[in-house]
Amino acid sequence: MEVGKFYIIKDEYYEKFADCGLMGNKGSGHERPCYYCVEIKGLYYMIPISSQLSKYRELYRKKMKKYHGRYHGIRFGNLNGRPRAFLLQNLFPITQKYIDHVYTIDDGKNHKKEITVNPAFQKELQSTAEEILKIYRKGMKVLFTDLEYIIGELEKEQQNK
Repeated sequence: MEVGKFYIIKDEYYEKFADCGLMGNKGSGHERPCYYCVEIKGLYYMIPISSQLSKYRELYRKKMKKYHGRYHGIRFGNLNGRPRAFLLQNLFPITQKYIDHVYTIDDGKNHKKEITVNPAFQKELQSTAEEILKIYRKGMKVLFTDLEYIIGELEKEQQNK
């Protein structure tokens, strides 16, 4: 896995962690959603992406008002030239075992091309993810995923190798 790339995750991950607050893994009529990869303290985390901009812009607006202008759970950026919501509030840890493949697009010349975000936004996503985990570790409910359980299970798998 590489930081800054987008990945498709295996069904096995969703089956194993079905009750851990993960977002659904099937898109309507197309490939599963892709996830953006960051690394924090030796662990890889995936950030879900959504094209439902109006929904998440409204949610972001409400959260910013509620938290007096400080809300880290959602960021907006472009994915292949299209605006997307990056849902840091739903980030989750993962290992290589559960990666199906790197997300690619057709470049129009019958070639598959890996995509990424611009370097400035990449830094923003990384630092925001780190900040969210700091807040989470202080005991604040800022994530929808059950990080402790997932990390524990992933660590068990690594020890049993």
